Amino acid sequence: MKIILTGAKGFVGIRALEHLMKKGHEVECIASEELRGELKGERYDALVCRFERFQPDAVIHTAAISDMGQAESDPDASFLANVRLPEIMAILSEKFGCKLISCSSDQVYNGTTHILVHSEDEQCAPANVYGRHKLEGERRIAEISPNAVSLRLTWMYDIPTFRGHTNFGFPLQLIRAAAEDKPLKFSVNHFRGMTYVRSVAENMEKAISLPGGVYNFGSENTLDMYSTALAFMRSLGLEDRAEKLIIPFEEKENSLAMDCTRLKSCGVSFESTVEGVEKLLRDYEG
Repeated sequence: MKIILTGAKGFVGIRALEHLMKKGHEVECIASEELRGELKGERYDALVCRFERFQPDAVIHTAAISDMGQAESDPDASFLANVRLPEIMAILSEKFGCKLISCSSDQVYNGTTHILVHSEDEQCAPANVYGRHKLEGERRIAEISPNAVSLRLTWMYDIPTFRGHTNFGFPLQLIRAAAEDKPLKFSVNHFRGMTYVRSVAENMEKAISLPGGVYNFGSENTLDMYSTALAFMRSLGLEDRAEKLIIPFEEKENSLAMDCTRLKSCGVSFESTVEGVEKLLRDYEG
């Protein structure tokens, strides 16, 4: 299969590229800088030429501004990256008859109250610029390309590798706390799924066959953040220090946890959040 991949140097993109190449797909990478440069003046001639020359079967669009602080401080840049770029990818995908897979976020649920586990059909009212822009990107994609797929991703994690960009994810927070002997506080009232990013990369390929629409895409988690931290500590072999390092606190109840029933009904599934860190450890064993 011929696949255009945007954001191939990013946290998800670099791992998606590795997996797609391993599976024998022909991949054309378009850098985030190139995309944003083209669209600043509302020109995208070079992108049209890339599509015309490559004739992709699918587009996996991972390029984004995913730093919520940056989105708040520069909403214009966030709009360009998180609304206009997905919109242009939908236009080009329709023009060239290829399937679009676009990355959205569980932050579309941030601001929705009194719901413990979120489904794709509920009314969303995001509380931050990033979530609002991601939701608007989904809406524009659906209007232009009904066959396109928007994936609502969770917070993701990996551990640092020589070639792979990583973020300061959940396991690293716990490992650093143990190394520095500094306790961390976690809420007993906050719920969210977290996903091993390599599982996301592996399932990106499967997402190409999904019917058009919006999907919660990541690991489910029924535990609050305090209980999740304790479970991760056990998986990391730090159980004897967990009670000292992981401190519970109470706050107003809020949740980004997602129900992935729609995704699973299409034959795509993830490990649970706790199972994901165990998969990470198996992947890096030795």
